[in-house]
Amino acid sequence: MITRLIPILLLLLAITWPASADAHDFDPERQLLVQVFSEHVDIMIMYTEAPGVRSDLFSAKFGVGAPAGNAEAKEFFDNLAGRAFLPRMLDGLEFEVEGEAPRTGEPELRLDEQEGRLMAAAFVRYELDELDDDERRTFIVRTQDRSFIPTRTVVYAGDELQLIDHDSGQPRLAPDDFQLTRNAEHRFSFTR
Repeated sequence: MITRLIPILLLLLAITWPASADAHDFDPERQLLVQVFSEHVDIMIMYTEAPGVRSDLFSAKFGVGAPAGNAEAKEFFDNLAGRAFLPRMLDGLEFEVEGEAPRTGEPELRLDEQEGRLMAAAFVRYELDELDDDERRTFIVRTQDRSFIPTRTVVYAGDELQLIDHDSGQPRLAPDDFQLTRNAEHRFSFTR
């Protein structure tokens, strides 16, 4: 199921990109989607590197966007490329589920290149204990001042959970859709 979502999200990301322009007109872009459920949290990070030296060197080193030859070798190099690129995608981001110790596996990674722009998507699931009816789950996103990349962020509730105002506890009718800021902490609370 997770593997089926990544191509769809990459397609949606490609559709929303700005029209082609000169390489110097682009900055790196990052989007963060978080969905909180009663027993897990799904996190999707989509990242686009600006065309130029960094994208060219990375693509040359790992063959990203090259025609598929040996499928097994391509899968191996795609995996290496994803692991090498993941720190760039996550740079300055920190996630926490307050008071809980999530269990997680390896992130699923996809890379592609279009018009000289290196695109990457990473998906990870934090497995949690089932949320009881009277409990609140708080998901925290922290940003640090390193090589900060503006990040469009959408946080929403899954299943039977609802997003609530962290301070008042009142229900919120829409997902939280905003731009992450530098050196900040953002808290999102959920109940049944």
